[in-house]
Amino acid sequence: MIKRSTRSVIALVAALGACFWYAPAQAEQSHFLLTPGDDTVTYAYAWKDQFGNAQDLSFVMPKENVLKSALDFDQSGIDHMKRRVEKAVERYAKGYRNRMNLQVQFDEKDKMHVYGNFKTQGERERMTAALENLRRRTIYEYMEENMVTFGPYQELVPDVARVAAEYAKYFVPVIPAATQKVAKANQRGMANFLLGLIQTIPMPDKRTAHFTLPLSTMTLNKGRHASKAAAYAALMRAMYPELRMITLNMRDKVYIGLDIPARESDYTLQVYDHTFVIADPAAPRPIEVGEVTVKAGDNDQYTYFEVPRP
Repeated sequence: MIKRSTRSVIALVAALGACFWYAPAQAEQSHFLLTPGDDTVTYAYAWKDQFGNAQDLSFVMPKENVLKSALDFDQSGIDHMKRRVEKAVERYAKGYRNRMNLQVQFDEKDKMHVYGNFKTQGERERMTAALENLRRRTIYEYMEENMVTFGPYQELVPDVARVAAEYAKYFVPVIPAATQKVAKANQRGMANFLLGLIQTIPMPDKRTAHFTLPLSTMTLNKGRHASKAAAYAALMRAMYPELRMITLNMRDKVYIGLDIPARESDYTLQVYDHTFVIADPAAPRPIEVGEVTVKAGDNDQYTYFEVPRP
């Protein structure tokens, strides 16, 4: 469920007319400075890239963008969604209780069992179909409202693909600054440049971390796997609106796939009749596009979703 607990922190940072410098928690990020102004916030980063070269990027962001994206996720998990489904089914069944004594139960495997005084088998089947349709619709509405989806092990995870697409617009001010560093036509070069920026953002303690939206990750200068993946995909979507991209969800990992020319050594995934070069935004050290810290094993489950294009 989206909430505004992060907003109070970011609003304070954005409102104060002073510079904020955060000591980098990772050696590769050598500098981060946040400078709030009356209507803008200036971001300044410096880091060592995948090749050991010093890189830097500064850009000015409208304060309105910063505040509008100052949301985070209260992920109550699969149990919260199940309770919502059960309540929706219970409300529906209540309307038929007097007429056919309709009762619905869910077993430990979440299978739905329907009981009642049905006149025919066909009536039972129609009622069961209606209830299953209600369950699917309720799940879909819950995921839409909370910007979550199913992960590879049927756990609820942030819908990084949708988040990246919806919040890419906030990164449009980054484009002029980034293209002064790397030519936009050099897609792999730009992908590596922005990847190094995100990889060197410090990783918070897992026990206190939660998913943050892309610009909030940049403002707070910290983020875990899904947060970094969303920030990277949002930056790339802002830079290349028509580039096909996917999210690759593994257990405790989220990678981003880019539809750019692949090299022989690249780690890739072939889906949607395209070959996507995989990037690892949360790598513990800067690594190139096409390299990952953990590859999917033969028995590992994963899911993938395409990042919507405008």
